[in-house]
Amino acid sequence: MRELRANLKDHFDKIEQDQSVLIVPRKGSQEAMVIMTLSEYSSMKETDYLLSNPHNRQMLEESMRQLDNGDTMEYKSPVE
Repeated sequence: MRELRANLKDHFDKIEQDQSVLIVPRKGSQEAMVIMTLSEYSSMKETDYLLSNPHNRQMLEESMRQLDNGDTMEYKSPVE
């Protein structure tokens, strides 16, 4: 915790630059903390929400399978 406090700006800059996550252990039985950018957190929450609906999850998984198998087509917008 001391090292984190002493180098907070450096840690925050690295987290932002790398889009990484910093896990901060705590003493004894206290639960560790996670530090990440707001955009990374928002992305995780959105993914969690999208996958929480079974029908939506199934459609997303099928779309990923199609992409992995090359079963795609190019779409050209009529308005460019």
